[in-house]
Parts: sequence; structure tokens; C-alpha cells
Amino acid sequence: MVVKKIRAFVKEKLVNSVFFRPLIKIGLNSVVSLELFYERTLDLLHKTPGQLGDVSHATAVIKTFERPKKLQRLVSSIRRTFPMLKIIIVDDSRNPISLSDTGIERVTLPYDSGVSAGRAAGLERVTTPYVINLDDDYIFSRKTRLIHALAYLERNNNVDLVAGEVTYLPYYIRFDYTTHKLMNYQSNPLYEKGTEIDGLKVFEKCANFFVARTDKLKSVGWDPNLKRLDHADFYTRARGKITTVFDPDMELLHDQTHFDQNYLKVRHDYSQDSKVLNDRYSANKKTGDKNS
Repeated sequence: MVVKKIRAFVKEKLVNSVFFRPLIKIGLNSVVSLELFYERTLDLLHKTPGQLGDVSHATAVIKTFERPKKLQRLVSSIRRTFPMLKIIIVDDSRNPISLSDTGIERVTLPYDSGVSAGRAAGLERVTTPYVINLDDDYIFSRKTRLIHALAYLERNNNVDLVAGEVTYLPYYIRFDYTTHKLMNYQSNPLYEKGTEIDGLKVFEKCANFFVARTDKLKSVGWDPNLKRLDHADFYTRARGKITTVFDPDMELLHDQTHFDQNYLKVRHDYSQDSKVLNDRYSANKKTGDKNS
């Protein structure tokens, strides 16, 4: 609770202050750099069974927009932990990034096509049985136990998606997405919320970090009309089509953008999405999950 209050104070009073913003930017970025150095050191010292195994049957799809340094950092972290993992990058930046990694498939979309159009374009190109959904400001570590998630899906044909834990830097806090409500939509779940399947519990909504069956994910897909607020809509439409479980032991780090005003102006323009969601789910007039 104390950490959350400090985070709220920093964001509302300091980060948004023209006077304090440059100092806070330097301070927070320095803290994140130190934290990542610490995490990389532990990664080297503690290789886990969750990183040892075959990932040839999975593809990571990364949606990126105007954050080349964060994208490069994510790709580097993937290559440290799962060097042979297939990667598809979908980029709708004004100047799409070019990476030297020849093992990466790049998909370029028109500027600001949006996160949903990007995820859909990446998913369309996946040929492996499993897909890993990622944002460009994520970071893999020794705790990103993809092998365990893939093995779990291989064992349990009645589960379609394994969602993981997202830890927000620099505060090391986690949001419990499993308690967030879906949009107002009438559908019956395949399993009731809280049902335990092979040690993991079923939930209707989780974070945007997950491993899923490619064919099942394609049956849900993303609405290209939603540029930003894809999170709640995706899980709402998934209800009754796929079964989602949450694995708290599959974790990655999340370093959000706080200071790039040009990026934030575009990223926080919810006007189009709010109208789409209001029209679709007019019974309760919700405008989506802005924490996605």
C-alpha cells in the first residue's frame, strides 16, 4: 500500500510537473537501470529449468510503436533467455526500427495502425502451434518460464491460454488483472472462474502477457477498430471460446513509458476506442481497460 501511494505521488505530482520532470526522469531511469543490472546478474547466476527446453513450437509476437530502445532491450532479453525462440515484430512507428537479428520477421504497418491491428497482423503470420503475446516494454528474465507454460498446454488439451505475471518497475508491484471485470457481454464460460486445472486456476481476464494455442487465439483475434483499449475487449470476446489459466510463477518485467510526451499523447488518445466500446457494449457504457 505504501509503495502504491509513493508511485501515485511521483506520477501525479512530480512526473507531470514541468519543473521536476527532468530530474525525476533521470532518477527513475537510473533506478530502472540499476534494477535491470541486478536482474541480469541474477539471471546469469541462476539458470532455471524453466529456460531449458525446446521452444521451436512457439513464436513470440511483439507489437511495438515509437519505442525502439525498449524494443531492442526486449529482444536482447529474449535472446539471453531463449536464443532460438522465433520472433515476429509488428511495427507501426513513424520510422520503423531495423534490427540486425536475421532470425526476426518484421511486419511494418502504416503509422499508428494501433495495437489490435498490430497483434492481428503478427498472429496471422504465426505458423507454430503456440504463440507468445508481448508488448515492447516487457523484459524477459530467469523467471519467464515459457518452457513450463508450453509443457502445461501440451498436457492439458482443455486449456488454451496460460497468462503470466507482470512486474512493474521501478516499484516491483503487480496488478491483479484477474479481479478486473469484463465488458457487459452475455456468454457462458467453458469453466467457471476459480476452477483448478492441473494446479493452475481458471480466470476470465489476465495480463497481456501469455502463451496460447495459435488456432484458438485466431478464433478470438483482435478488433482493428480498437487502437489502444484492446485488453478488456479481447478477454470479453474470448469468454466461452477459450479457457484461460493464470501462472504466477511465469513472470516478466515491465518498464512503462512515463516521460515521452509525444508518445503519451498518441498512446492516451482513447476517443475512437471509447466510441467503439460504448457502441458495442452499450448496456453499461464502459470505455475499456486503460491499464492494458
